[in-house]
Amino acid sequence: MNRNVKFGIARCWNARARSTWPFAQYGIDSVVATRIAGELEIALGKSLPTTLLWDHPSLGALARHLAGEAAPALAAPAIIDEPIAIIGMSCRFPGADGLDAFWQLLEAGGDAITEVPAERWDVAAYFDPDATRPGKMTTRWGGFVAGIDRFDRGFFGISPREAARMDPQQRMLLEVAWEALEDAGLPVEQLAGSRTGVFVGISSSDYGMLQLSGSELADAYAGTGSALSNAANRLSYAFDLRGPSLAIDTACSSSLVAIHQACRSLRAGESTLAVVGGVNAVLSPEVTINFSKAGFMAPDGRCKPFDARADGYVRSEGAGVIVLKPLSRARADGDKTYAVIRGSAINQDGRSNGLTAPNRLAQEDVLREAYRNAGVSPAAVGYVEAHGTGTALGDPIEAHALGAVLAVGRAPGERCAIGSVKGNIGHLESAAGIAGMIKTALALHHRALPASLHFASPNPHLGLDALPLHVQDRFASFTGSLVAGVSSFGFGGSNAHVVLETAPPTAIDAVGEPLPRTWLLPISARSPEALQAQLRQHVELAADPHARVDAVCATASLRRSHLPHRLALVGANLAELAAHGRALLAGHAQPGLHVGQLAGARPSIVFAFAGQGSQRAGMGRALLAHEPVFRATVERCDALLRPWLGVSLLDELAADEARSRLGETAIAQPALFALQVGLAALWRSLGIEPDAVVGHSVGEIAAAHVAGALSLAQAIELVCHRSRLMQRVTGQGKMALVELPADEAAHALRGYEQRLSIAAINSARATVVSGDPSALAEVLATLARRQVHARVLPVDYAFHSPQMAPLCDELGQALAELRPGALAIPMISTVTGTWIDGAALTAGYWVRQLGEPVQFAAAVAALVDDGHGVFVEVGPHPVLAADIAQTLRGRDRAGHVLPSLRRGEDDRAIVLGSLAALYAHGHAVRWT
Repeated sequence: MNRNVKFGIARCWNARARSTWPFAQYGIDSVVATRIAGELEIALGKSLPTTLLWDHPSLGALARHLAGEAAPALAAPAIIDEPIAIIGMSCRFPGADGLDAFWQLLEAGGDAITEVPAERWDVAAYFDPDATRPGKMTTRWGGFVAGIDRFDRGFFGISPREAARMDPQQRMLLEVAWEALEDAGLPVEQLAGSRTGVFVGISSSDYGMLQLSGSELADAYAGTGSALSNAANRLSYAFDLRGPSLAIDTACSSSLVAIHQACRSLRAGESTLAVVGGVNAVLSPEVTINFSKAGFMAPDGRCKPFDARADGYVRSEGAGVIVLKPLSRARADGDKTYAVIRGSAINQDGRSNGLTAPNRLAQEDVLREAYRNAGVSPAAVGYVEAHGTGTALGDPIEAHALGAVLAVGRAPGERCAIGSVKGNIGHLESAAGIAGMIKTALALHHRALPASLHFASPNPHLGLDALPLHVQDRFASFTGSLVAGVSSFGFGGSNAHVVLETAPPTAIDAVGEPLPRTWLLPISARSPEALQAQLRQHVELAADPHARVDAVCATASLRRSHLPHRLALVGANLAELAAHGRALLAGHAQPGLHVGQLAGARPSIVFAFAGQGSQRAGMGRALLAHEPVFRATVERCDALLRPWLGVSLLDELAADEARSRLGETAIAQPALFALQVGLAALWRSLGIEPDAVVGHSVGEIAAAHVAGALSLAQAIELVCHRSRLMQRVTGQGKMALVELPADEAAHALRGYEQRLSIAAINSARATVVSGDPSALAEVLATLARRQVHARVLPVDYAFHSPQMAPLCDELGQALAELRPGALAIPMISTVTGTWIDGAALTAGYWVRQLGEPVQFAAAVAALVDDGHGVFVEVGPHPVLAADIAQTLRGRDRAGHVLPSLRRGEDDRAIVLGSLAALYAHGHAVRWT
């Protein structure tokens, strides 16, 4: 064998659990490579016939590559026999609506069989213990799903007429598949257009037979609602899935055969994800009557697997769905994994003693093939979820087939546990395999084997004493890893066996204690009523002592679809989130609670950048510590600012109030700019993109940069020149806010035009006056006598006043080489109060911007008139919020003004509070 080939295989053998080049290049997962190496006994120093290696399709390509030969291009590399992860599950079984309820039923040894409900059929009219009586059944029992007639058609956008014609099997599958995808953390909208395969086991058509008789045949929806093929096709259509879509009918083995086919599709690269289900509905008495004539039905209505009293089974209904993904991809994506499918096999009985008679040799063959495909020795199997219907003929044949295969290589006295979920919930026929699969995956996940019910003494025909088997007759925990098998046999002879193993640990399984922080819990639904129900469920979940706030919030945000009716809770822990939820349920509004609805297009967002005066010592400090995107952006600004400032901006932001220099204009304006740019980057990383920007005074520089007209270097040069010049007039002026319209404020300044001016028009009744301190004091005294409210701002400069005139020429010269670019985001000017092009933001514009009044009210009014209703204030404290709100009210427009930060409050809490409000009103959040 070529030395390079041997060396390459040995590298992967030594690496074992690591993903080692070049196996991944040829579609061979490291786990598979390790198992292949083990099976072929390849290790350092051992050899292998070259032909055997070359015959393996992907290993052959790898071997030729390692041998120095040209490797063929693989258009769509197969995954060969890589393990398949079960990353999501859901179910609706008798007595168990959902995974948690199902596991509780299994854990408690619950029996979900009941008498036939009156709404199905009149059991007294059809029951007779005499199997020879025409039109009669020998059982009064069954396993039934409560509310099978109920369906949330509006959730799936289905009309009342079409929903009425849909087989309840299709309805159950839609709901359970949605829940399974949510459990897998795969919002349905993200799968649209993907090569997700759908594989459904289904065989009964009670509803179709009821519909397609008489006049009902005239309704076209009856056909699409009854066709078994549409059990799978309906899911692909509803969720826009483009992979294979198959309805499989092999009777009682249908859903396990569907799992086998799904795994093959994933390994072939035909599907990237698989949604696999099984469904059965018992809606009319005819089939039960027929099975009674065949002697299949247990008179006491109980499946008694492997028991001496085994005398037939009981028919049941329900639906189960699992979501499958190749293990390597699941681990790379950080998916929760219930269990791992190692391999599977299907075959047929061929000619046996009768069409419905099982064939032991065929069952042995399918078991051996499944374990061979899984690369697992049968001696390593610790549990088998048997077909186990509880029939006098079927149970002994199945037990002897299992005993013959599992005995090979097993230590003397070592026994494999067997059991059957049919003792708990009856025989779900086409959904029986998925029920056994979900039970076994949950058992591996919880590391506990539930009891197989109704086993008192073994069927003497089993010969259990001579077999390496024991019936799992009690609930028992186990440690470590376990290999398990699941069997399902169709009454026409189609056999299936799937081999599972405990899932390997992942990062998601080892989450440490969460850091103290603020949490956002998003909840959504299709209707207000469903939203209330979701909220109640989360409030109840918060009471669970095992619930973790990080896990609850991560599941709600990352692993669920976000629907039109929304609410969001913000709190420090689960107890606080639950308190907000209870307040909402009681009809009380309070902080930390946001409710809204996505109606049509989402409201457009404006980023409003505040001016100087909003800065404060320690601003953004918590975000610097805990938000990497924010910190990285501020650090980039710091690197460009240092040559201009001669100090570290990060040091200035970290300084306490006694040492802070943020009161100095030369430091304050660059620091404010860096903070605003960092906040904008943080918002955008969260998925909140502005549809327009506006800036107040120095805040307009950050607005121009975020809008794309100025590069970061250009914006920093501009803010540094501007702040350096404006520092010169510090101590020479004062500014005041007066509650007057701009024209009345201008009238009040008559006679002071050379010493005072209008600096900013913030709203219809908020005007800033700026200039000489003594002149300003005289004007304010006059206004006070007129009982006009005014407030002197805590600054000692007079921006946008005559004092700026000497600085304008120098600023123009410093910026002479400024060449702005085009705007990527629309920007409205607060110099003109109108929309502006990026090309206009030259030196001349910034000279005007320094000396002329800030036309903030006009700019906001133009934004509101153009339909913008959501304003996110980008700055250290919401100083613009009141002015924006007043303009919205003045133009009779609804809207929202949200802060990025607020003085004296937790940075993260404010960001998440505003993010919660944006989410509630329909904005898409980048939850990752």
